Amino acid sequence: MTTFKTFLRIVQKNLWVIIMYTVMLVLFSIVNSSTGKGQMDFTASKPSVAIVDHDNSKLSAALTEYVKKNADVQEVSEEGDAISDALYYSDIDYVIYLEKGFSDKISNGEDFELEVKSNDSYGSYLAETIVSRFIKIAKSYAPAKEAGIAIRTNNLLENETKAELNTTLDTSGLHNAEFYYDFMNYSILAGLVFAISYATIGFRRRIVKKRLNVSSTSYKKINQDLMLCNFALAAVMLLIYTVLGLFVIGPSVVFTINGLLMMLNSVILTIFAVSFAFLLTNLVEKNDALMAIINVISIGSSFLCGVFVPMQWLPDFVVFIAHALPSFYYVDNNRIFASLEKFDGEHLMPVLVNTGILIAFTVVVIILNNIVSKKKQKE
Repeated sequence: MTTFKTFLRIVQKNLWVIIMYTVMLVLFSIVNSSTGKGQMDFTASKPSVAIVDHDNSKLSAALTEYVKKNADVQEVSEEGDAISDALYYSDIDYVIYLEKGFSDKISNGEDFELEVKSNDSYGSYLAETIVSRFIKIAKSYAPAKEAGIAIRTNNLLENETKAELNTTLDTSGLHNAEFYYDFMNYSILAGLVFAISYATIGFRRRIVKKRLNVSSTSYKKINQDLMLCNFALAAVMLLIYTVLGLFVIGPSVVFTINGLLMMLNSVILTIFAVSFAFLLTNLVEKNDALMAIINVISIGSSFLCGVFVPMQWLPDFVVFIAHALPSFYYVDNNRIFASLEKFDGEHLMPVLVNTGILIAFTVVVIILNNIVSKKKQKE
């Protein structure tokens, strides 16, 4: 009981940190929600596509016409960062580059990879399906003359039964939920880890440890009490974030399967954060050094893993480095949940892999913490 009271007093003194990161989470989520309105709302709409045609052939024209019938084709300038900006702000979902030689490759039946860019939204997957369908059918008539392939492909596609590519997902709401839970990575690794570390580090100082060693309470019991305090604080913060999410995201999204999976994903990250905070307090004794480490880890992992900057805009070497951080797998899970419609083994396999890696990080941290704790206890 004494351990809990002391822990609570230290948390109360540093409550401003938790409040600050919580306010940041809510404010950024509200801003993202308001700026994203009208861009991500789903009304059985067509994907938004831009086509950059450098081939100017009959086949590229045929593909463009087919895409126009099934998607909303936008005119976007190739100059500067116009295309990248349009993708980033979700003005378009998908960009198709038809380079010179496109028609020749199809006419000859060659295998090739079409250059595209996307924002990984649900609309981009629909656009990819549309383009892939045209190319697959066109290549089935090869080898043949370009004009003949274009005519036969158009005739087949026009005679096929029309089917709308719809989704029951609330893409706008899930986009907001994805951002909210992504930014929670920063709030948890900064606010929660800071609060736990500062509340626990006081018990790690040498003079305090000496007093505890001569007390009637064992060091092992104090460690257990501290761990319970840490998880209790984490549970309270998660509860607060969940309640705030009901207002920011909306209960209609939070209580969907996708929303609940994002919530469970945040629980797994929180368990890692608590374990990591406990390890930090065993390794660092000075408050200033502790704060510096927490800032580097929380801000660094958020930048590298797609919280502040979408992963698709980061250089390949940055994405490669991000694979070494647990936040990468947390954020990647949120991305998958935001567009997941089928919950079978095939579609959930990437989630299970990411979750397994995240749990593995937690296990490694717990093992390291036990090793360090035993060494510290002997000192």
